[in-house]
Amino acid sequence: MKKYPEPIQKIIQYLRKLPGVGNKTAERFAFHILDWDSLNQTEFSSALATIKTKITTCDECGCYKDKNDCIFCSKGHDLRTLCIIAKAKDVYTIDNMNAFSGYFHVIGSLISPLEGKMPEDLCLDSLSDRIDKLQIEEIIIALDSTLEGDTTALYLHKVLKNKKIKITKLALGIPIGSTLEYVDEGTLSQAFASRHTLVEKTS
Repeated sequence: MKKYPEPIQKIIQYLRKLPGVGNKTAERFAFHILDWDSLNQTEFSSALATIKTKITTCDECGCYKDKNDCIFCSKGHDLRTLCIIAKAKDVYTIDNMNAFSGYFHVIGSLISPLEGKMPEDLCLDSLSDRIDKLQIEEIIIALDSTLEGDTTALYLHKVLKNKKIKITKLALGIPIGSTLEYVDEGTLSQAFASRHTLVEKTS
């Protein structure tokens, strides 16, 4: 790396940790930040310093929230539908498409033995109670179109099938191997509209 002053080198070093950011992009971002006025630099620094203390996850649904009530639990819901997702950030991908108005439940990860993620690591403790309390009539499993996503979907079906409610999965159209955050809103909206009932595979 070029011998920039140490504060600039440190900023570049951290920016490179962001997905898709290489050396040149990190350098460009760092010098752009350097050109900001003092107010913007101070506010940006403050936002970074407090993000871990001001942002938590909702005890009910697992979505991100600040000190106020969870907007995803408190907003109006038109249907008795609950969407299961792997990560809290996926909520915003789905919510922004304006094609789903039900509840969310974040399970925290996908089953992946190679990464040490087992079924017992999924956040499912409150799921059954939420389904009963909210009188849910349909569960939509909206996970990545990967081997781990499919494995997790089948496990969830096995866990929930005794609930005697409709369990659906996003339709084909999402490219195999894709994560939800990289799927465009049109494709994702169509996948929701064309979702199909999940059937457990038998040998």
